[in-house]
Amino acid sequence: MCAAHNHRNHPVGPTVLRLSFGILMQQSVDEHEQNIGTLNPYSPRPGTPAAKMPQVDGRAIKARAARLRGAGEARVAAHLAEQQGRRHAVLMENPRMGRTEQFTEVAFDSDRREGAIVSATVTGHTGTQLTAV
Repeated sequence: MCAAHNHRNHPVGPTVLRLSFGILMQQSVDEHEQNIGTLNPYSPRPGTPAAKMPQVDGRAIKARAARLRGAGEARVAAHLAEQQGRRHAVLMENPRMGRTEQFTEVAFDSDRREGAIVSATVTGHTGTQLTAV
């Protein structure tokens, strides 16, 4: 268990919390790979145990969220680059776009049958989706 979560038994200071955030951030990026696109910073809800805990400064929350978004964007870029030349089964969501089994978007320059599963070779990426033939 992370030290930041063990707040009842041992008081933790800001240094431990910063270190815990860094460890948790890397674990989140590694575990979620390219699926880290949406990030909503925490907001305490009245009456919950978390609302009673010492709160992190708003500037720190924004900075941490920016770091996590940046790490996620770097992971997406690496994932997209790793797919170059690979073949994937792609489920077509519309005539020119489908998704791999890992849910990565794939764009085509010609129509495919919507709902079909097509075999595609990745030719590149746009930064947010794969391109394939």
